[in-house]
Amino acid sequence: MTGADTLAALEKIGFTDRDCLPLRFSFEASSLRGAVDLAAELRAYPRGTVQLRPGALRLRGRCPWTVVLRTPSIPLTSAVISRREGEMQEIASRRAGCRFVGWTPVLDAVDVNGAIFRPERRPS
Repeated sequence: MTGADTLAALEKIGFTDRDCLPLRFSFEASSLRGAVDLAAELRAYPRGTVQLRPGALRLRGRCPWTVVLRTPSIPLTSAVISRREGEMQEIASRRAGCRFVGWTPVLDAVDVNGAIFRPERRPS
């Protein structure tokens, strides 16, 4: 699923480019050392939080590491999302054994209800 697909799905449930949500950017690192280095770089992101955890065990017995950056709320516009995706891809490309997996919105019930039940979306 691409970033454009995720934005389209958010639009289908009522979110617009006027909305802001926190996002979760995910990375995969082939080694613990690579994951720790990547996490250290991501911690420089203003007001972001970083999580580091083991990934799913692979057939060859190697366990990649998952690194996740959760951002503060940002506008859900294609320009802003594309810029952030580019930044994350660049960060991953500078590190051997690391790759940018993608992003997902951080949704809670208040966000979803607010998008679905907006006054302008109610039938007259």
